[in-house]
Amino acid sequence: MEALLLQDATLRAQLYDLLPIENQLKRIPARFGGVDVQTETFFETDRGKLKWRQGDRESFIMHYERTLHEGHDALRVFRYDMDPSEEDLYDLRREHRTLVEMHKTRQIYHVGNLRVYLDVTPTGESFVEIEAPDPGRKRSFSERMAQCDQLRNQLGISETDLIPFAEMDGLAED
Repeated sequence: MEALLLQDATLRAQLYDLLPIENQLKRIPARFGGVDVQTETFFETDRGKLKWRQGDRESFIMHYERTLHEGHDALRVFRYDMDPSEEDLYDLRREHRTLVEMHKTRQIYHVGNLRVYLDVTPTGESFVEIEAPDPGRKRSFSERMAQCDQLRNQLGISETDLIPFAEMDGLAED
């Protein structure tokens, strides 16, 4: 299975209070991109993760794998279908067993080429993701991770708050 040219570098932190991050994003200043109420359905697959994200702002099917690269989580994408058709969704459900469904509300911010997501689950858990996408692979992974780390420091997020994606992806294993 060959990976697409889509790739990113991402940091994820679990925090108890997102308000200080929101305030710091306003000071930077970050551009607010809106709020998306999302449902992510994970499906059984032989390799990586297969999910369907349904949101107010976006809907897609994505088959991906997270690997450890230079001590950080790296993403390799094998399939990325924006705005899947009813037929695509029917085939997805027919061909793959549903594992788990997750719900969250996501605030979206943009800081230069970086994206910041503030996620809250129905149980009240709060997460921050800092993502440096590079669809054309113009920057090295190290450069993109350095950007994420710099913004993490600006936002006042401690390294001890960082969590590996594998910890979150483990929810989709059950």
